[in-house]
Amino acid sequence: MKEKVIEAEALRRFALISPLLEEGISVPEAAQRRCALLGKEDICERTLRRWIAWTVAQGT
Repeated sequence: MKEKVIEAEALRRFALISPLLEEGISVPEAAQRRCALLGKEDICERTLRRWIAWTVAQGT
C-alpha cells in the first residue's frame, strides 16, 4: 500500500515538472512556466529545483 502512495506522488511530481523538461523551449518560456507552476502549487523554488535535478539525474 505504501509503495502505491509513493508511486502516485512520484507520478504527480513528474506531471508537474514535465513541461519544464521539454527540449527546445527557450529560457524565457521555461522561466514563465516555472513561475506559473510555483504560483499554482504549494512548493518552493528550491523543492522544484531538487525535483528537476533528481529527474534529470535518473535519465527520465
